[in-house]
Amino acid sequence: MRKKYLSSLVITVVILAAAGLWGYNSFLKPNLEIQKQLTNEFGNEFFNSFDDAKTAETPTTTSVLHELEQNAAAQMQVNPGYDNISSAQTTEQAIIQKYAPKFQGLENQALGRLDVLFAAGLREYTQQKKSGTLKASELARKYIQAGHMLEANVDSQFYSSLNAMEAELIANNLPTAVIADIKKEYVKAKSSKRAELLAKAYQ
Repeated sequence: MRKKYLSSLVITVVILAAAGLWGYNSFLKPNLEIQKQLTNEFGNEFFNSFDDAKTAETPTTTSVLHELEQNAAAQMQVNPGYDNISSAQTTEQAIIQKYAPKFQGLENQALGRLDVLFAAGLREYTQQKKSGTLKASELARKYIQAGHMLEANVDSQFYSSLNAMEAELIANNLPTAVIADIKKEYVKAKSSKRAELLAKAYQ
């Protein structure tokens, strides 16, 4: 009985591994031809160029940074001498305010470009379906790769800014707990956006 259970388990694992490998090769493995096609269609800068200056007209920080800014402002109102008593806290606040627009600008651009990709994919799907040339798996692979290309470059920019912020906090002997909070929120926001786009795709 135990032998039968083990052999069933091994067969299941092999099937799952084969299915995973097929899924990776079919949809997730980078394809240079698709990458070239995407670069020609959208331009290389679309995927890897992000301008710090491109923030919203009235920029709002991510909720973690915004909460820290509000807490510091409240402390200063309750205790007018707070600025002098805790210069370290003010320095931490200054660093947070310095990086908040960078993160917000990156978020704005990434979300805007994701919307462009989604609209382009939907338009291509509609056109191909109408003309009878739809190859759903190829189209899915193309836009999954586009999403991965954009995500990889946004990740690179985000973690570069986050590492610089952490280095600045450490250099000033300040706490770095905010770094983990920002990272956690970033991962959560990506997951939420991915779920939102998948839900829209299946409508």
